[in-house]
Amino acid sequence: MLDPGFMRLLNRLAFQVQGRVRGGRRGERRSTQRGAGGQFVDVRPYTIGDDLRHLDWHLFARLDTLLVRLYEAQQEHTVHVALDTSASMGVDKGLFCKQLAASLAYLSLISSDRVGLFAMTEQIDARLGPLRGKNAAGKVFKYLEGLTYDGQTDLEQALRQFSGARHRGTALIISDFLVPEGRTEALKALASSGMRVAVLHVLSPAERNPAVGQDLTLVDSETGQEMVITIDRRVRQAYMAQVAALEAELKETCRKYGFAFVPVDSGQPLDKLILGDLRRHGLVAG
Repeated sequence: MLDPGFMRLLNRLAFQVQGRVRGGRRGERRSTQRGAGGQFVDVRPYTIGDDLRHLDWHLFARLDTLLVRLYEAQQEHTVHVALDTSASMGVDKGLFCKQLAASLAYLSLISSDRVGLFAMTEQIDARLGPLRGKNAAGKVFKYLEGLTYDGQTDLEQALRQFSGARHRGTALIISDFLVPEGRTEALKALASSGMRVAVLHVLSPAERNPAVGQDLTLVDSETGQEMVITIDRRVRQAYMAQVAALEAELKETCRKYGFAFVPVDSGQPLDKLILGDLRRHGLVAG
């Protein structure tokens, strides 16, 4: 799934969580909650019922005031990688998307996060985890290798099902979003989940920039519908306008809901994507 040289590169990086984690079990991420473990952050006046073990006796000796020491609790964080496995995703970009999902899952595992993986078509079809620890990488890779790209997409239904499960943490959505409708509604379904969300919009080089002068029989990989077309400059220009409109729609929707939006070309080297765009968008550190 990932070659050893590329994994050595990933081992020098980490998955980045923006801000602090809300809730969850104790782990290694900084949290908005205050607890008895972790890094000291502040003191506050003692109130009846506080644990006496947390009184700061040194400050009491100096100020003659009972103060309780506050610590920043360390909370567990889960990264949910949701991969669109509809038929259109298997056209020229299927292996790349699996490797992208594997890279993000591996970065999360070595960053002490838990990882859950989801396959999406018209619903959530298969899931794995949550898993934790670098040794779980083999299970992640085997799961992704076993996925097949087939069927139609109903991202709205799939993401409603996903968000309705009350997941916490970060959701990474990998899809081409080549659906006739429901893109905005699909992302809106995630907005009320409370998760941090990053949308990775993946298109192949041919989907982003078709060559002029080709006589093609276009086959919808999800419905089987065919269309014979000649790609001249006028057709290419109209097509490119549609692709630009799709990307603008996704970008604006993500901006509205506070999601990260990353356009991805499956023709680029994976290490360039990881070290470039994903690092610039705050998903990868190191």
